[in-house]
Amino acid sequence: MRSFPVSADYTAEIEVTLSATIQPGYPATGPSHYSAGEPGEGPCVEDVDVAAMRVERVERKYVRDFGGVAPGRFENSIRKFDILKGVDRRNPEVAKLIANLIEALGEDAESTLIEAAAAE
Repeated sequence: MRSFPVSADYTAEIEVTLSATIQPGYPATGPSHYSAGEPGEGPCVEDVDVAAMRVERVERKYVRDFGGVAPGRFENSIRKFDILKGVDRRNPEVAKLIANLIEALGEDAESTLIEAAAAE
């Protein structure tokens, strides 16, 4: 039998844990006798990094009923795989991959970090 090349698209959900430094914003100041006021500024997110990346995989295991009364059954368990485990993050190619991921997440990443900071 001959082998042949094949490709397929597979969609997987990746859980990304982000870290960053947040500079808090400040509210606008109203006009006064001496000043027209100053506009406020929202929080600023700096040094965004990917702390961890995980993929979940459902593993099915057949469990036998040792009493022999009923047949066995399948049990599902979720296993998380750390994608960055053992990866040299100083490698320029890996650093570029992480930078591309942060860029792809864009403002959603910043919003998530701001919400996390506000919750603390």
